[in-house]
Amino acid sequence: MKTGLVSFWRRFNDENLLFRFHGRATRREFLLFFLIAIASLLSTIMVGDDGFSLFVALLCFGIFFAAAARRLHDAGSSGWTSLIVFVPYAGIGFLAVIMLKGGVEGSNEFGPNPRAKPQYY
Repeated sequence: MKTGLVSFWRRFNDENLLFRFHGRATRREFLLFFLIAIASLLSTIMVGDDGFSLFVALLCFGIFFAAAARRLHDAGSSGWTSLIVFVPYAGIGFLAVIMLKGGVEGSNEFGPNPRAKPQYY
């Protein structure tokens, strides 16, 4: 587990993953960004400042859609598919299935395989 977190942290710092919509993301990376966005949103709502809560909510939506686009790229779909989340009930179910689906082996039109071992020296 330690090597997984270390390699994720190196990749996060090297590639500025927070608002990047191109490339590919693993399921673990998507779930980590999703949990960070949800935790940030919930903690801000508990504080109760409406202006700041709106700002953080928009920031969390940006983080979520960037991670969702990269995850969908890994599954071989367009990042625009993440907008289906706005369709009530069916959208969230469809997006959950796509997000949990395994990625395409090897590289695809969206980039190299994110599960390949990085070469750090």
